[in-house]
Amino acid sequence: AQKFLETNGDGAALGLFSYRKAGYLTKRRHYLDAVNEYAAALEAYLIVGNYNSVVASCADLGSTLHRLGEAQYPEARCWLLASIALSRLTRLGRDDAHAEVILGKIYLEQGREFRSRWMLKRAERIAKQAGNRVNLGDAKMVWGQWCKRFGTPDQVVDAAVDALNTFEEITEFDVEQKRRYMQHCFPDLWGDVLKRVKTAKRRSAPRLRSHLT
Repeated sequence: AQKFLETNGDGAALGLFSYRKAGYLTKRRHYLDAVNEYAAALEAYLIVGNYNSVVASCADLGSTLHRLGEAQYPEARCWLLASIALSRLTRLGRDDAHAEVILGKIYLEQGREFRSRWMLKRAERIAKQAGNRVNLGDAKMVWGQWCKRFGTPDQVVDAAVDALNTFEEITEFDVEQKRRYMQHCFPDLWGDVLKRVKTAKRRSAPRLRSHLT
């Protein structure tokens, strides 16, 4: 497919190919290769004037760079802020809070309590207004990490339960991936999270059966 697109000269299709390939490489944890593909996608999108995808590519570049470790946080932050600024200027991509979530996570890991809280609140607000359940779940998941560092164990459990419930409401979504990630983040409290979720489901089940009958 890549050889055909390079010969064909379809910039939009080549950008989409690089973007999809970058997503695949990210899933495989080949982050440096993914960064190169996102950069290629960004270049193609700039040439054809697809600014909605430019906004998304900047966010994904920052997100992937931050996975390489703290040494890459300054550059990751630049790409994430670029995505946010472009979204404001062009009024595109305003239904996606991915950049805000990752930037909040970076600030959190740097110990910047108030700045990370402000960014996560912004991410949550955007996700709610847009009805973006994936972003909302991710924001709540990072809230759990925020509470782990700056809050209380009860707040961690509340945030993790909210995140898990949000993900489970999404149809055809890989909830198991998010569950494994949260279990890794909150190993000491994961049992409490699952217990809270199961209790809530048991309480809601009789009401649901009564309504159906």
